[in-house]
Amino acid sequence: MLFVGRDGRGAARNVSKRLIAPGPDEKPKRDLAGSDKVYPPLLPGNPRVVWIVEGGIDALAARDLAQRRGKVPPTVLVSGGATVRCFLDHPTVQTRLLQADAVVVVRDNETTAKKQAETDSAHDLQIAAFRNYAAPASTGGRRSA
Repeated sequence: MLFVGRDGRGAARNVSKRLIAPGPDEKPKRDLAGSDKVYPPLLPGNPRVVWIVEGGIDALAARDLAQRRGKVPPTVLVSGGATVRCFLDHPTVQTRLLQADAVVVVRDNETTAKKQAETDSAHDLQIAAFRNYAAPASTGGRRSA
Protein backbone atom coordinates (compact mmCIF):
# COMPACT_ATOMS: atom_id res chain seq x y z
CA MET A 1 0.00 0.00 0.00
CA LEU A 2 1.08 3.55 -0.66
CA PHE A 3 0.11 6.38 1.67
CA VAL A 4 0.38 9.80 0.07
CA GLY A 5 0.72 13.27 1.58
CA ARG A 6 -0.19 16.06 -0.85
CA ASP A 7 0.49 19.76 -1.14
CA GLY A 8 -2.18 22.46 -1.61
CA ARG A 9 -2.29 21.82 -5.37
CA GLY A 10 -2.84 18.09 -4.87
CA ALA A 11 0.66 17.04 -5.94
CA ALA A 12 2.15 14.04 -4.13
CA ARG A 13 4.91 15.25 -1.79
CA ASN A 14 5.27 12.40 0.70
CA VAL A 15 4.81 8.72 -0.14
CA SER A 16 5.31 5.87 2.29
CA LYS A 17 5.16 2.26 1.16
CA ARG A 18 3.95 -0.47 3.51
CA LEU A 19 4.11 -4.12 2.56
CA ILE A 20 1.67 -6.59 4.09
CA ALA A 21 3.72 -9.70 3.26
CA PRO A 22 7.29 -8.62 2.47
CA GLY A 23 9.71 -11.03 0.89
CA PRO A 24 12.91 -12.02 2.71
CA ASP A 25 14.92 -9.16 1.16
CA GLU A 26 12.20 -6.50 1.34
CA LYS A 27 11.73 -3.83 3.96
CA PRO A 28 8.09 -3.76 5.16
CA LYS A 29 8.19 0.04 5.68
CA ARG A 30 9.86 2.52 3.38
CA ASP A 31 9.47 6.16 2.41
CA LEU A 32 9.96 6.77 -1.31
CA ALA A 33 12.90 8.92 -2.37
CA GLY A 34 12.19 12.64 -2.20
CA SER A 35 9.37 12.29 0.32
CA ASP A 36 8.84 15.40 2.46
CA LYS A 37 7.25 14.60 5.83
CA VAL A 38 6.03 18.19 6.12
CA TYR A 39 3.11 16.88 4.02
CA PRO A 40 1.49 14.13 6.08
CA PRO A 41 -0.92 11.67 4.55
CA LEU A 42 -4.40 12.63 5.71
CA LEU A 43 -7.50 10.52 6.03
CA PRO A 44 -10.45 12.95 6.24
CA GLY A 45 -13.13 12.39 8.83
CA ASN A 46 -14.75 14.24 11.70
CA PRO A 47 -12.90 17.60 11.75
CA ARG A 48 -13.65 18.04 15.48
CA VAL A 49 -11.62 14.95 16.40
CA VAL A 50 -8.09 14.58 15.01
CA TRP A 51 -5.95 11.54 15.59
CA ILE A 52 -2.22 11.53 14.92
CA VAL A 53 -0.83 8.07 14.17
CA GLU A 54 2.60 6.87 13.08
CA GLY A 55 1.68 4.98 9.92
CA GLY A 56 -0.95 4.66 7.23
CA ILE A 57 -2.06 1.22 8.41
CA ASP A 58 -2.79 2.83 11.80
CA ALA A 59 -4.92 5.46 10.02
CA LEU A 60 -6.96 2.78 8.28
CA ALA A 61 -7.38 0.92 11.58
CA ALA A 62 -8.62 4.09 13.34
CA ARG A 63 -11.20 4.62 10.62
CA ASP A 64 -12.31 0.98 10.70
CA LEU A 65 -12.64 0.89 14.50
CA ALA A 66 -14.78 4.03 14.53
CA GLN A 67 -17.06 2.67 11.81
CA ARG A 68 -17.44 -0.67 13.60
CA ARG A 69 -18.51 1.23 16.71
CA GLY A 70 -21.08 3.23 14.74
CA LYS A 71 -19.14 6.48 15.12
CA VAL A 72 -18.06 9.04 12.57
CA PRO A 73 -14.37 8.31 11.92
CA PRO A 74 -11.91 10.94 13.12
CA THR A 75 -9.69 12.93 10.80
CA VAL A 76 -6.38 11.06 10.88
CA LEU A 77 -2.93 12.55 10.22
CA VAL A 78 -0.03 10.17 9.55
CA SER A 79 3.07 11.58 11.25
CA GLY A 80 5.55 9.12 9.82
CA GLY A 81 6.94 8.22 13.24
CA ALA A 82 7.17 9.23 16.88
CA THR A 83 10.24 11.39 16.27
CA VAL A 84 8.71 13.31 13.34
CA ARG A 85 7.46 16.81 14.16
CA CYS A 86 7.98 18.74 10.91
CA PHE A 87 4.40 18.00 9.75
CA LEU A 88 3.25 20.30 12.57
CA ASP A 89 4.74 23.24 10.63
CA HIS A 90 2.29 22.73 7.76
CA PRO A 91 -0.41 25.46 7.83
CA THR A 92 -3.18 22.99 6.94
CA VAL A 93 -2.19 20.75 9.85
CA GLN A 94 -2.13 23.73 12.21
CA THR A 95 -5.59 24.80 11.04
CA ARG A 96 -7.00 21.30 11.56
CA LEU A 97 -5.54 21.18 15.06
CA LEU A 98 -6.93 24.62 15.90
CA GLN A 99 -10.41 23.61 14.76
CA ALA A 100 -10.40 20.29 16.64
CA ASP A 101 -12.12 19.79 19.97
CA ALA A 102 -9.83 16.83 20.69
CA VAL A 103 -6.45 15.73 19.39
CA VAL A 104 -5.39 12.17 20.13
CA VAL A 105 -1.81 10.98 19.71
CA VAL A 106 -1.83 7.21 19.31
CA ARG A 107 1.24 5.65 20.89
CA ASP A 108 2.70 2.32 19.90
CA ASN A 109 3.40 -0.56 22.26
CA GLU A 110 7.08 -1.36 21.84
CA THR A 111 8.90 -4.65 22.42
CA THR A 112 11.30 -3.50 25.17
CA ALA A 113 11.04 -1.11 28.11
CA LYS A 114 13.94 0.95 26.74
CA LYS A 115 12.34 1.31 23.30
CA GLN A 116 8.99 2.11 24.95
CA ALA A 117 10.57 4.91 26.99
CA GLU A 118 12.27 6.36 23.89
CA THR A 119 9.06 6.23 21.85
CA ASP A 120 6.96 7.73 24.66
CA SER A 121 9.50 10.53 25.06
CA ALA A 122 9.37 11.25 21.33
CA HIS A 123 5.56 11.37 21.41
CA ASP A 124 5.72 13.73 24.39
CA LEU A 125 7.88 16.05 22.27
CA GLN A 126 5.28 15.89 19.47
CA ILE A 127 2.57 16.82 21.95
CA ALA A 128 4.61 19.73 23.30
CA ALA A 129 5.28 20.97 19.76
CA PHE A 130 1.63 21.13 18.74
CA ARG A 131 0.09 22.08 22.06
CA ASN A 132 0.38 25.71 20.91
CA TYR A 133 -1.82 24.94 17.89
CA ALA A 134 -4.55 22.76 19.36
CA ALA A 135 -6.49 23.13 22.55
CA PRO A 136 -7.40 21.02 24.30
CA ALA A 137 -4.93 18.28 23.38
CA SER A 138 -5.44 14.72 24.50
CA THR A 139 -2.56 12.26 24.66
CA GLY A 140 -4.81 9.33 23.88
CA GLY A 141 -4.27 5.64 24.25
CA ARG A 142 -2.02 2.93 22.93
CA ARG A 143 -2.48 0.43 20.19
CA SER A 144 -1.07 -3.04 19.92
CA ALA A 145 2.16 -3.45 18.00
